[in-house]
Amino acid sequence: MSTIIQFRMIQQEGSVAQRYRIQGVEVPLSSEGETIPKALRNLNRVVEHYAAGLGLPELPKIEVLYSVPPKSHL
Repeated sequence: MSTIIQFRMIQQEGSVAQRYRIQGVEVPLSSEGETIPKALRNLNRVVEHYAAGLGLPELPKIEVLYSVPPKSHL
């Protein structure tokens, strides 16, 4: 059975550009990127290194929760 690691993604508004930050709910892992796909690609790399360090036989599944800020609602 595969392990599931849960993350939360937040959109950060910066002075130059927005970024997406992904943080582990129960694990001390995080990632970020200028776009959602970049942040997720970076997260995959982080999780691969984490799993290799623990000697896991398979990569855990990644579950990311992203809440849309109220000002972005249509």
